[in-house]
Amino acid sequence: MAGRGWRKPGCRLSVYMVLVGVVVSLGAVQGGCSGGEDAEPVATTTTVVAEPSTTAPTPSTEAPATTEPATTPPATIAISAAASVYAEDLGGAPHQGHTLYFVVGAGIDSEEAARTLLDEVAPLFGDMQSYFIVQNSSNLDGMEPGRWVIVEAYRDEPSAENLDFARRAFPEAHVVEATVLTEDPIPVYEEIMGL
Repeated sequence: MAGRGWRKPGCRLSVYMVLVGVVVSLGAVQGGCSGGEDAEPVATTTTVVAEPSTTAPTPSTEAPATTEPATTPPATIAISAAASVYAEDLGGAPHQGHTLYFVVGAGIDSEEAARTLLDEVAPLFGDMQSYFIVQNSSNLDGMEPGRWVIVEAYRDEPSAENLDFARRAFPEAHVVEATVLTEDPIPVYEEIMGL
């Protein structure tokens, strides 16, 4: 019998135990039925074959562990309360998860220096309101991380006029498309202007 069920070590041991039990039982029955006191005793020999005991691993009933995708957003860099209040006062709201266009005016190593620069260039916009704020570039996926940036956000790609306006204060202003990772308020030009 070379079937698949007979090859399992646990089954083989069980079969041998049953066979040994049958042989022993037959010997007892033969001796008991031999017919009385005058009958010759029947010699019975029992041979037990010892099989090495191997314990097969028990199959696990637990489902294999699955790797769940990360559902927590990446860590963001906190901005100061003053920068947050300023952005909110300009009409900013959280845009976490939204992809926006940012006119990047400048990138600086510290938030304080970026806020100071923003205050200094405000008169260059004249009577027109700018919506530039200070934000950390690590909070905007699509920008080089680790810088404090002065940005103005747009839902649609900014026009040439919008870019010219930014260049009054920031001659190197350029546009970067990025996804917002933070819950900080960010004013978006079209939302503020009702477009």
